[in-house]
Amino acid sequence: MKLVQLKLMVQDSLASRGLKDPAVRQNAMENIYKFMKADGGVFLDENGDVRLPSDAIVIRNAYRKYKGYELNSAEKSVINEMYRFV
Repeated sequence: MKLVQLKLMVQDSLASRGLKDPAVRQNAMENIYKFMKADGGVFLDENGDVRLPSDAIVIRNAYRKYKGYELNSAEKSVINEMYRFV
């Protein structure tokens, strides 16, 4: 699965939930997408397909290091949703 496909699947899933403020999670998805594209050697294989570590903690820690501070609940939720689809 390509990263852009995963992004769209997560966005559709979030939009279908009837969240109080869906823009917060959509923004989190956009930021995580940019992070994964920038660090593609870690999260994308040679064909550009998504390659997530077996444990979500790995990607959370990498994203936290990239951001420079703790993840918020929307970011954690988006990462969990990504794992649900991959």
